[in-house]
Amino acid sequence: MAAFHGLAGKIRGIVESDEFDLGSIKEPFAAAQLVSSAFGTPFDAPLAEMVRATLVVGAGKANRQKYDASLQKWVVAALKDAGYADDKSATCDFAAAGSFKTQHDTGRNLFFVHVFPRCSQKTAAAVDDDAATVTDPAALSREHLLVAAELPTFSRTVSKKCASWTSKKRLLDALRGVRAQFAAADEKLMRREALDDDEQALYEIGSTDDLDEKLKTLLAACKAMVDAGQLTRLEKAAALEQMRERLDALPAGAAKKRSNVSENLAALEERDVSSWKPPKLEHDAAIRALQTKLAPLSALEKSAGGGEQGGHHAFKMQRRAVVFLNIS
Repeated sequence: MAAFHGLAGKIRGIVESDEFDLGSIKEPFAAAQLVSSAFGTPFDAPLAEMVRATLVVGAGKANRQKYDASLQKWVVAALKDAGYADDKSATCDFAAAGSFKTQHDTGRNLFFVHVFPRCSQKTAAAVDDDAATVTDPAALSREHLLVAAELPTFSRTVSKKCASWTSKKRLLDALRGVRAQFAAADEKLMRREALDDDEQALYEIGSTDDLDEKLKTLLAACKAMVDAGQLTRLEKAAALEQMRERLDALPAGAAKKRSNVSENLAALEERDVSSWKPPKLEHDAAIRALQTKLAPLSALEKSAGGGEQGGHHAFKMQRRAVVFLNIS
């Protein structure tokens, strides 16, 4: 198996769609070499989902000087030489493997070449095997994948996968747990103790400084949703409860912090969230269908004498199924 380094290695190592800036390429030979190294041969490892490698090859007036005026032409020519087809209808699907398309993103005022690399799809059995080995240190959880991701990739993933305040808050809590794992590993190293396999794997994919920056970004995103009233009624109630708990936990001497929390609490209490329409969940239709099927079952258990315990059990079953679909 060939070893790929630098930007080509990063492109070939992606397991989800990502973006790469080619502003440093100033010669056609360099563009051809990158494309040949990154896309000249099929990706080595089978993928569970198709990926898109987005190459930034130009910009509008404000950042035009960063990119060579012919960069897009060089990249397109190199892709055609590598056997890739120009397909304006290509989407992120395995059927599009071996194709590319160009785009001018008017919102960001950037020019892209989207490449759908030649690759193979994991078999269902292989995907099941991956799921069965999550205790292996080399098999990263979704939180650990976000720890390993670059900050721009992290931000895009959060925007796409965690559209609601609740999902952002859950991720924030999960990453704080990972941060605690980093702290525990640091303490072991300070005592000159050896790290176990899981701790060593964590150290190899990220750092406390990088994770702190991601936590700061995620916390700001949560706060922005609260300030904008982008909450459901239940989320507003949960946010208010958290603020009250934080206020109660602050010492009497922390006058400034107590004042800030009190002001935010009062502002949120007055904020109208009735017009906010939450984004649809990734598996919204499946969740609704499942809830519809489970509702009669819950009612039947209660009417059959299941009592509080039976009803509570059905409720737990429903919640587990909904959460599973939501995060899958």
